[in-house]
Amino acid sequence: ALMGRLVASFLKSAEESMLALTTAAAQQDAAGVAAAAHRLRGPAGSFGATGLSLAAGTLEDSLKDQSLQQCAGLLVKLQGLWAPLREHLANSSGGSIS
Repeated sequence: ALMGRLVASFLKSAEESMLALTTAAAQQDAAGVAAAAHRLRGPAGSFGATGLSLAAGTLEDSLKDQSLQQCAGLLVKLQGLWAPLREHLANSSGGSIS
């Protein structure tokens, strides 16, 4: 029961961060993308989603001295890591993201 609640909490938080990141990217808001990546980085690392955490950190750090366009590949990588992790965790926990 506790693990299910932890997974659900992480999924909700990460989904919110990914939505904010995607929205900011669509609006060409590099600061918003960096902030959302930062919000994702810590919880993903704490949860054990090391690849996701590292990708979020790389994106956040790269935006300090590169444009959003220059970091487009990092954004795609982060989104590519999130989709299967989200699906796996949602299926494993028997729940969904609300």
